[in-house]
Amino acid sequence: MKERQKKMEFSASTGQWSRSIVFLFSLSLTGLGLWPFLLVTAMMMLHSYFREPREFIVQLFVFSTYSGFIGSDQLPVKLSDLMMIASIGLLLFGKLNQKIRPLLVAFLLYVVGVFLLAMTSMESMMVQIKMMRYYFVIITFIIPLFLLRSDRDGLLGCGHYLVVYSLVICGFYIIDGFILNGFVMLPNTYLEEGVSRWNNLWVDPLTTYFPRKYPPGLFILIPTAYYISRCFRLNLFQWLLIIGAMAASRTMTFLAAFLVVLIFSISDRHKIRRNVVGLSVGLVIVYLVDLCGGGFLRFSSTVNQFFDLKEAVESGDVEMISEFGSGRLAQALPKMELLLERNRLWTGFGFIHPSESFLTELILKNPFYPDQSVHSSVEMPAEVEITQVQTVLNIGLIGLLLQMLFYSFIAVYLYRSNMKWQFYLAVLIGVSISGLGGFIGLTTAFTMWLGLALGLSMLHENDKDEEIYVERVTM
Repeated sequence: MKERQKKMEFSASTGQWSRSIVFLFSLSLTGLGLWPFLLVTAMMMLHSYFREPREFIVQLFVFSTYSGFIGSDQLPVKLSDLMMIASIGLLLFGKLNQKIRPLLVAFLLYVVGVFLLAMTSMESMMVQIKMMRYYFVIITFIIPLFLLRSDRDGLLGCGHYLVVYSLVICGFYIIDGFILNGFVMLPNTYLEEGVSRWNNLWVDPLTTYFPRKYPPGLFILIPTAYYISRCFRLNLFQWLLIIGAMAASRTMTFLAAFLVVLIFSISDRHKIRRNVVGLSVGLVIVYLVDLCGGGFLRFSSTVNQFFDLKEAVESGDVEMISEFGSGRLAQALPKMELLLERNRLWTGFGFIHPSESFLTELILKNPFYPDQSVHSSVEMPAEVEITQVQTVLNIGLIGLLLQMLFYSFIAVYLYRSNMKWQFYLAVLIGVSISGLGGFIGLTTAFTMWLGLALGLSMLHENDKDEEIYVERVTM
């Protein structure tokens, strides 16, 4: 959409709001262990599939990424696996536009390259595939592309529902984070003390205890940010929902990803400058408020980490350096050092499973962890909370380059094919930034949100169709 087009005020019908609330609350109850509500979820998705495929797609991706509602260990199968199987089935038996063929060839080359690098590892392929398969969930772009292949309004129609479900999820974050003060609406957004279930609810309402809720339920905001930036104008209350959810999550890498997607999606350079200036002033104010308020939002502490890092680098204090990124470098440094010692920098260790690997010669003791007990500090070089480093550990610098070339090729192909390359590229950048904090990234099942953006980006719409549709859905 060209920036000269006026954005429309976002609104949704009572039915759209009520369906989204009921659907998401059924996921909440399922995550709390009330399994009959999984049937409610399935029935609503089946109804949407026949009545409104655009809404079904949003429901499907919220459900299959768990989104903080259901724990990935609560179901007997990985939903990402089912999504990939469905995508391959559609490739084999569905009727798809021939223009996707170059992307499929690139995807096949990417898969072959990853497998060849994995074969250099001493780890068995049966173990490696358990971690490797998440590198390939981008193939799920086939699902929205197939379901909306004949829908000229598919791109914006699906975006409308993305905004609806995003705002409801933000409301759930606020209820959980500041009213119930616990883990009910999104029971699987992390809890150190245990799990929140219907017979053991973790709540502490009407107190000053405001738990930090991790952002998997907010990942939907990364593709949604594109639509907010280009298509729909939110009112003050809707913006407050997003801001409140961000405050409940308090995850700075995800906030940065969301803001970058918002700004990157603006096509008017003058408007970009105005937004950057306004955002910079706003962030300075947030920093000062958070600093005076004891760092509740974790924003001031995040900024201060960069000053601490500069001081640590200048003094050569490795232990202080390891504390950067909320201790994420403490995870990464010993594993990268072992990678260099074993001359595996170019090809990586392979996809080492943190608990099922038999390569005892790779076991290391991490000296940077506060708890130096054997249970806490002895580990495999398997997982780190920086997805770019994770790629290097798995398939080395060659694999990182392969990954970058593959995802860059997609952007170039969309651009040359006159498709919505800005949408895909904006989400790719957002996913990569969030990956610096171990969230989403290109090594996790949450890459399905990028798959959704890619599928929608390949739907053909002209500017006139978009303008007519925005006016129609917001009347």
